[in-house]
Amino acid sequence: MTASQGAGARRNRLYFRGAVVGALLLVVIATGYVIYNVNFKKKTVAAGVSFDLSSLFFQRTTLPPDPANPCIVLQSQIDGTRTGDYQAAYDLLSTQLKQTTSFDQFVKNARDNQLLLKQISAYDFPAYAAQGDSAFASGYVYYTTGGRSKVEAYFARENGAWRISRLTIAYE
Repeated sequence: MTASQGAGARRNRLYFRGAVVGALLLVVIATGYVIYNVNFKKKTVAAGVSFDLSSLFFQRTTLPPDPANPCIVLQSQIDGTRTGDYQAAYDLLSTQLKQTTSFDQFVKNARDNQLLLKQISAYDFPAYAAQGDSAFASGYVYYTTGGRSKVEAYFARENGAWRISRLTIAYE
């Protein structure tokens, strides 16, 4: 082997060693970047509440869905209470219920239950029964913690719109 061939082989080995060290360094940096993003750069996005709109569509009728059906009124009332829109939620109560529960009592009760209300993740009120100016709906409210509450509501039709006349929510 000549001197120039020996120097070329040495240069190739140094080049190869440098390429291996560079590749390992790149792998270490990429791994560190991924670990940093996974462990330290967390962005929490609150999931929206899932509304059940299945009660808008009935197989038994050819009429268009009633957008103000009791199930939607019930979901709107609970969600208004959950988001702090107390006046809108209170307005969905019947005149009879408003006579027994003042707005201040309603707001106090909502604030007392705010921890549970903030955990609502979904509503499930698939159907309702209506007869004349009264109706009944039942279903569930689901929570981000995995629990659920059984909900039963009675309605009265006032001025052409459904209003909640009795609401029972029982955590299961």
